[in-house]
Amino acid sequence: MLQYEYVRIHLRIALFGFVLKQNGQMESLNMGSGAGSRFNEKPRRKIEIDGRNIFVDAEPVHYTETGKYQHSTLPIDDATYLFCDWRRAIHLIPDNSRAWIQYCYAYDLNFDYQISICQNVYQRFLSLHKRYGLKKMSAKTATRVRQLIWLAVQESVAEFRDSFRRELSYSALSREIGISPSNWNENYQSRWYLIIEACRELDEEALTHVDQQFRIQQDRKYLRYASVSV
Repeated sequence: MLQYEYVRIHLRIALFGFVLKQNGQMESLNMGSGAGSRFNEKPRRKIEIDGRNIFVDAEPVHYTETGKYQHSTLPIDDATYLFCDWRRAIHLIPDNSRAWIQYCYAYDLNFDYQISICQNVYQRFLSLHKRYGLKKMSAKTATRVRQLIWLAVQESVAEFRDSFRRELSYSALSREIGISPSNWNENYQSRWYLIIEACRELDEEALTHVDQQFRIQQDRKYLRYASVSV
């Protein structure tokens, strides 16, 4: 059985924004923070006219140095390199799973991801609703349930991120959708549990996809190294 927390820990590390004291060569090029760019410097050359030395601008010279250091810098730091397979795995999983991973573990606030997550969770909720044989919802109830989707996502994400979680009370949830506590207990509490379960399903499915892609990459590396050593 997949150890979901093991994958969560590695994703948190892999997607963490490392702050480096010194940019590597690749990062310097991407961010434009190197010592110079294409034709940025204007070298000078000396010419002699009638026994006098005159300095004039020479033609621009193209160079690729990214920092004024006496030693070369690594293209990428060790920590980022060690977890690159995890980040690569994220880009190989289905879009719905990638939206969840990016939002939940990379703190990516892309609005398209949020829409995808809400739609996915709601469809999973409907499937669970039918599976457990709950009474058919009225149009008004369905509208209010959809209002609960994003609240349930936030509750679940806080738990999976292992961050501070302030669990909403049932009275607070009932106020959010404009109903009485008694109405909540009768018509919405059980459905709230199903929405939370749908979020957990989405999380576990996404983690499973990431773990599978990560292991595929590891197997390919092993086979490649084995063939080279032979």
